[in-house]
Amino acid sequence: MNKPFPDPSLDRAGSKTHFVYEVVGETLDDAGGEALDKAAKMLGLGYPGGPVIEVLAKKGNPLFLELPKPLADKKILDYSFSGLKTSFYYKIKDWPTEKVNKHLADLAASFQNAVFETLLRKYKLAIEKYQPKTLLAAGGVMANHELRKRLRKLAKEEKLPILMPVKKWLNTDNAAMIGVAGYFKAMRGEFVENIEELDRDPRYSM
Repeated sequence: MNKPFPDPSLDRAGSKTHFVYEVVGETLDDAGGEALDKAAKMLGLGYPGGPVIEVLAKKGNPLFLELPKPLADKKILDYSFSGLKTSFYYKIKDWPTEKVNKHLADLAASFQNAVFETLLRKYKLAIEKYQPKTLLAAGGVMANHELRKRLRKLAKEEKLPILMPVKKWLNTDNAAMIGVAGYFKAMRGEFVENIEELDRDPRYSM
């Protein structure tokens, strides 16, 4: 087993390691996948709605409905979908069911496009500000093929390699991420001192 390095935040070359994390931007309300789920609920598509939205969006016009661009400020890496969801709701709330059903594909495509444009805009801003050597994309919404395609296009434009889980089912659970963090901690010999005091906490710091 590897022995811990003198400084837990640096490796032998003085570079930051897997044990140093910095939050540069986060959602102020829902994640992208949650926003898609809630839009699907408004359209009467059930839960979870992300996969249904993806299928319908392939046949729809992403410019059918004009929707706002949340937190468009180029200096802010945080993002929010509350205004987008509210706008979507008010645009269709008085539509009869027949009209909603007639334009389901267009509505799905419009909302999905607005969410993905927001994510891509913040992703690109983060690249510009931090100049990374490698890109990583993960999370439940990354099961969406359209988002994966757009991220690959962005990575190609930025001339950067991008890593993302290959299988859809690897995008739906944080267990893989926690497992990797646990692996590197085990390699350093970092184990809990008292197993009896260990408890589950979804917001526990890594």
